[in-house]
Amino acid sequence: MTFFDGEVAQAAQPRSTTAGVGVAEISHRAIRDLLGDLVDGSLDERERGRVDRHLDNCPACRSWYDTLRATVDAVRALPSEEASRGLKARLAGLTES
Repeated sequence: MTFFDGEVAQAAQPRSTTAGVGVAEISHRAIRDLLGDLVDGSLDERERGRVDRHLDNCPACRSWYDTLRATVDAVRALPSEEASRGLKARLAGLTES
């Protein structure tokens, strides 16, 4: 999914303060707080199920997830380079101050 000029902000706005499924349903904010854990695979099975069910029924939170997933994938695709010894020494000097 691709967003242009403010569409992310519009898509990210919740339609209500809860998902509207029931009292035990998890809030949009709680879901969004768990999305990083979902991306890195660190949610337990129960939590993953709750998040997946919410994302299946909430376009706004799904947009947040899709954007996060695309960002993580893009960053992981960047080439990595070893820092020079000089840079490592300067950084080490910063932590010793």
